[in-house]
Amino acid sequence: MARTRLAGFSLSLSLALLAGSSCRPKENAVWASIHPGPGESLPSILERETGKAARKSLMPVVYIGATWDMTSTAIKQSRRDPLMHDALQGTYVIELNIDDWGEQDLEPLGFKAGVVPYFYIVDGGGR
Repeated sequence: MARTRLAGFSLSLSLALLAGSSCRPKENAVWASIHPGPGESLPSILERETGKAARKSLMPVVYIGATWDMTSTAIKQSRRDPLMHDALQGTYVIELNIDDWGEQDLEPLGFKAGVVPYFYIVDGGGR
């Protein structure tokens, strides 16, 4: 029960931060699940994905979750819910699984490696 309340609070806080942004396009949300490929670095992937967001006039947001975390699982399962879709309208969510990326990948970019789930509003360079 406590996890559910925390999940709701974390999600509400994250969405409130998104709503307060000065970038408010009217397009639908895009959710891109990103997994590392051979020879790909996280900075280059984020640059590529934020470029896609810019071309669609969407605000790039990095979401870090984990398959073993109940809150992350609940967020992933709710992606197709109309309320979640409306809440994320105008965003390009770049989903990273914490198990795919180590501290050495996340922390130099300003992402907290030990905390899930977490949403970050990022710039065109993924920072």
